[in-house]
Amino acid sequence: MVLNEITYNRNVAVLNFDTEVIRLPKYYMRDFPFRMKEEIDPDVFNQWVLEKQYKPALDYAVSLLSSRPYAERELKQKLQQHGYRENTVELILYKLNRHELLNDSEFADQWARSRMTRNIGHRRIAMELKQKGVDSETIEQALENIDENDEMNNAMDLVRRQLSRQKPGEDPRKTAQRISAMLVRRGYSFDTARAAISEVMEEIEDDMES
Repeated sequence: MVLNEITYNRNVAVLNFDTEVIRLPKYYMRDFPFRMKEEIDPDVFNQWVLEKQYKPALDYAVSLLSSRPYAERELKQKLQQHGYRENTVELILYKLNRHELLNDSEFADQWARSRMTRNIGHRRIAMELKQKGVDSETIEQALENIDENDEMNNAMDLVRRQLSRQKPGEDPRKTAQRISAMLVRRGYSFDTARAAISEVMEEIEDDMES
């Protein structure tokens, strides 16, 4: 690879090679060891960048993990978006996995439990975990680790809240449809929504009869 030109855009150095364009923080160039128009061994260049990036990349990853758990792919995307190169990111992920600071199973379990406390249904939790890069098997296991009654109890709590805000004279069928749509938006299945509404309505009827 041959370096043809270096330009600067604020705090970013843009290195125009004959094979690719690489963007690096401007301060990296203080001790840049390569010369223009000379052949550069890609492995040597990559090693130099790795040495410059490794510590700040690791510090950044640890700071992210200290704020909340991350799935591996989610953390990888964060590092890449921050400007760290592929080989740097892979080395950071390897180190974090080796020290058990990254674990998709534990992340999925924690995420699922946390979202359940906010009355989010299984379908939406599964979608969120998938978006974060967690595989289907791990997602399924995380949801299985939650007591199956918890989702129904959460759905019923939401139904009770909605019924307490029911408008006077509102058609009961429209009320049921409105509440069902709300539950589905929060990630509950149609069957769970229907069952939760039915259970709460039975509770109300029993209270009225007693």
